[in-house]
Amino acid sequence: MNKIKTLKFLGLLGCMFAGGLLKAQDRKAPAYPLITHNTYFSIWSNTDKLNESSTEHWTGAEHSLLGLIDVDGGFTVF
Repeated sequence: MNKIKTLKFLGLLGCMFAGGLLKAQDRKAPAYPLITHNTYFSIWSNTDKLNESSTEHWTGAEHSLLGLIDVDGGFTVF
């Protein structure tokens, strides 16, 4: 009788574990670190695409990034 309860418990535990693995694929990170200098200075993107919102400090203050590209002697700012 005790063996049957143990097998049921292990079967239930296995189902919960398998369900957790399937859900793990649906998860999305709340933010992605772009620049990390130290604990108090880091810049994060809160979206999957960089142009959807401005980048932010971990406190929530906006810290926009500015880029510069040199293509054949002409500079482009983005």
